[in-house]
Amino acid sequence: MTVKEYANKMGLTVNGLCEITGISRQGLYNILVKEHRAENTQKRRKAVTELLKTIHEDADRKVKQAEQECEERTKMLDMFYNN
Repeated sequence: MTVKEYANKMGLTVNGLCEITGISRQGLYNILVKEHRAENTQKRRKAVTELLKTIHEDADRKVKQAEQECEERTKMLDMFYNN
């Protein structure tokens, strides 16, 4: 999987992924494509923590948006009774 594919699956751009993880494009390439392991594990741990935080924030935002859409659609049902 390329860095771009990985970023897209995470709902990010490559630049966004670099910003969140604090890892350069080359660093991400080495980790994701070349599968380098156990190098700078503390930095990787921080990157995983930040990505996990971003994933949860995005999920919470989507849930809130879905709830709001559901509420708006439910309110639209009143049109059946008020006409």
